[in-house]
Amino acid sequence: MLPALFPTETLPRGAQEFANGYVLLHKQERRPHRISNAEAEAIIDFLRAADLVASDEWLCTPQVARWARLRLPTGQVARSLWIEEGRALNKIRISHNVKILSPAHEEDPSFAEVWYFFKSRLCDEEDEQALAMVDVYGPPDRNLLAESSNTLALARPASGKYNS
Repeated sequence: MLPALFPTETLPRGAQEFANGYVLLHKQERRPHRISNAEAEAIIDFLRAADLVASDEWLCTPQVARWARLRLPTGQVARSLWIEEGRALNKIRISHNVKILSPAHEEDPSFAEVWYFFKSRLCDEEDEQALAMVDVYGPPDRNLLAESSNTLALARPASGKYNS
């Protein structure tokens, strides 16, 4: 084979690749910032569900450095509300809304708004992981879903952090 016909893909400058083809893409914060108590509680709940414990250092000062985008193994790019919130209304993309599939609930997916992506070594012995802070939407309006033949799902974010 001729290597020129199948060029190897290079990552964009500043990108960081993780397992299974996920890639964090810039923009990113240079330094971690302290997160809210609600965000720290969400991370701690996530760790408990996975039978993990946050490091003592992180628990004393919970902080993360936010990333704007995540490239999925399919090549699609999910964006975050963190970077979109500063844009003019006619420039905002809706790709910060994502569908979440879990093996336990394959028939009933959830939808969420991605606030930001981050990488962290939350546990002392864990490798660094790419994670997302999300606000899961409530259940969709069943009447509208039925009337639209399961085409249009309308729901509200649970917390409304970025909603006025």
